[in-house]
Amino acid sequence: MLRERFDLVTQLHEEIAKFRETRGIEPKAVMMSPAAFEWLIAIFQEDRRILGVSPVNTSDWTYDTGVETVQLLIDEALDDYTLKVI
Repeated sequence: MLRERFDLVTQLHEEIAKFRETRGIEPKAVMMSPAAFEWLIAIFQEDRRILGVSPVNTSDWTYDTGVETVQLLIDEALDDYTLKVI
């Protein structure tokens, strides 16, 4: 995957689905770098502004995938292109 074409939202959904399928349990959280976290928030601020809704809940920092809700956590040790589902 070329990093300049990295699609954070697609990667987020793929990693969550892979976790659910391989482990057979619902994920509780997604860990990401501070830059990826800011990027995700920026992506969905536009949705909130235009559509009035967003899958990111900024009051408790959760993300609604449409299937489950996971906590968003920052891990400063991760690079900007790595998501860790727990």
